[in-house]
Amino acid sequence: MNSRGVSGRRAATDEDEYRIAGRLLKKRIGAKRNNTLPPLTQSRVTVAELYDDEIAYLTNSGKPKTAAWVKSRWDLRLSDAFGARRAREIRLADLVAYQTQRMDAYREKFPGATTKKLAACETAVNSDLAALRMMFYKGKELDKVDTVPTFPKKLPGSLEREGTVTDEMFQAMLNGCKADEIWLKTFLLMSHTWGYRLRELLKLQVARGNLKERTVYLPPRSTKNRKPRPIPISEAEVPLLLSCIEGKAINDFVLTPEDGERVRDFASDGTI
Repeated sequence: MNSRGVSGRRAATDEDEYRIAGRLLKKRIGAKRNNTLPPLTQSRVTVAELYDDEIAYLTNSGKPKTAAWVKSRWDLRLSDAFGARRAREIRLADLVAYQTQRMDAYREKFPGATTKKLAACETAVNSDLAALRMMFYKGKELDKVDTVPTFPKKLPGSLEREGTVTDEMFQAMLNGCKADEIWLKTFLLMSHTWGYRLRELLKLQVARGNLKERTVYLPPRSTKNRKPRPIPISEAEVPLLLSCIEGKAINDFVLTPEDGERVRDFASDGTI
């Protein structure tokens, strides 16, 4: 038997823990000196608190339908998955794991689910994370969190059907945009990322977008099912949208060429 025995292993373990604690302490001291250490109150904020703030904001802002949409996502799934967790601890890996767990649970519960049913589940998962993303941006605005976690790429959902544009096709279209066609590049990115319909984007006015909250609000009767629809804004869309709305009034249309003329339709040959 090794002469160090159990006491030797314990001593080695204690030494390892001491070194780890020392490194963590040095890291915190460095963060404090660089003024990057989050306030104690911020580090204790839970995702449930971010949800409460988002619901309060939507209710007080006269957006009961959006509040009901967020609440439904929260009550059905998000509360159990994230409610008790500290907001600043949520990472991309947690969000990807949520996507995987939701889809695995659905397949286990409905082993004979059709492709259409699976796509509907994927769309529901996308909606959950869109609502969660709204909560984090509101939390950042209120200084409840210092950063918003990176969110994963959306699942294909109901957009993945025959005739869907592939990533390669989409990239080729973006590359084909001319330098002065920022509006067209924005149109392509928003429609490919979130599944907007043609009319929804061509009729989109400056007042409907909120870059601070990273959402676009489509009012009742402007959508196919006549119901309001809040849609997130991705980080890639922000600089493009800023270019599109620069110098415009709130009632101006977002997607216009440099001459400011409204785009009403696309001809079959690609002209407008």
